[in-house]
Amino acid sequence: MADDILKRVGVVLLIVGLIDIGVMIYCIMNDVSYSSSFNVFAVALGILLMRGSLRAASIVRFFGAFFLASIIALVAAWPFLQPLGLTLAELRHAAPLDIARYLAFALFVVALLFWTTLELSQEAVLAALRASGHSARALYMPSALGIGLVVAIGVGLVFLTGGETGTRAINLAAQRLGPSYSYHVSSLHVTKTNQGTSVFGIVTAWNDVDIRNVPVAWKER
Repeated sequence: MADDILKRVGVVLLIVGLIDIGVMIYCIMNDVSYSSSFNVFAVALGILLMRGSLRAASIVRFFGAFFLASIIALVAAWPFLQPLGLTLAELRHAAPLDIARYLAFALFVVALLFWTTLELSQEAVLAALRASGHSARALYMPSALGIGLVVAIGVGLVFLTGGETGTRAINLAAQRLGPSYSYHVSSLHVTKTNQGTSVFGIVTAWNDVDIRNVPVAWKER
């Protein structure tokens, strides 16, 4: 029974990984932006599961719960990470087909993670994991780690972009574009050396008709 479940999950991961690799190659050849976390990892883990690897099953089960919890936490935290006005502006400016494609991909990833984790949490698989000495514990830890990662990143971003450094970045962008835009610090990179502190960031500016990413940089002693 456990072997059948592992093979079933392995086949799905292998197919998903091969399709993802094909899409990635197509995008590279046609100079289309594309990024994904599946491809080679899904193929490798799929093959191992098809061969009955319980170690691979334990790994997939752990990271399935981790990423699923991270995605859910990210969706819940998004209003705190980016202003609602900017999100709505991005939706207005995006092509409907792009939005549909993104949502379809996101839903597919969530469904795949949920199904994979659920399959590998069946009692037959858990019993086989326990018998082989692998972890078969409840998925509280990877779920908590996934949520904790999003919370930590969110707190770090709010702390970094909401302080004096973030305010200076917004002021620099506002000097270039003026008061007709709203501003949000999308990213900040602070590098400290013996020569001083270098700051580079991206400030997103938006209004009813336009969205711009404004690079800002300065040095501090």
